[in-house]
Amino acid sequence: MIIEKVLNNNAAQVLDDDGRSYVITGSGVAFQKKQGDKIETSKIEKQYILQPYNDEIITMYRDFSAEEIEAVARIIDAAEKSLQTTFEANLLIPLSDHIHFAIERHNKNMPLKNPLEWSVRRLYPEELRVGIEGLKIIEEVVGVKLNPYEATSIALHLINAQKNNGLMGDTMQAVELVEDIIKIVEYHANQRFDSESLAFSRFVV
Repeated sequence: MIIEKVLNNNAAQVLDDDGRSYVITGSGVAFQKKQGDKIETSKIEKQYILQPYNDEIITMYRDFSAEEIEAVARIIDAAEKSLQTTFEANLLIPLSDHIHFAIERHNKNMPLKNPLEWSVRRLYPEELRVGIEGLKIIEEVVGVKLNPYEATSIALHLINAQKNNGLMGDTMQAVELVEDIIKIVEYHANQRFDSESLAFSRFVV
């Protein structure tokens, strides 16, 4: 891979042998590098094909701090291991945006409560666990302790990315609809579901 543009010490826009553009990341992968230099592939930790996300990814790496980018990369790694899936750029960009502005809101003492917290906790416990771990990663890497409600928002981004629709509004509506359906069934059955049971998980799916 040949460097087209150095974004920071840990990220670069590169071109492969087939003429495809990527953003690659890795600790020190672009340190003291310049346009035209070759990349040591052993240092690449993540790579994202640019199209159709060219402008968004480049803007993100230019405007966000290196610590924020590292935190997002570690959260995605944790999510891929925990959820046993692979995420593409449809998670990288919106999750980075969200965390960047969540940190800004924290610094301005303007936290936001997520109204879907209970629904996500009940319907998507695995994604929420990753969200909680994500807050610990952000505190460790960026040095900012975000409001616990942000774990729900991170979980929603993971849910949205797995649906592959790229539309957070649809994902939030789906969560609300499923929760409403469960309440109706619980009301008519006159009992509460065991949200930890396999039967409940199958019903939600």
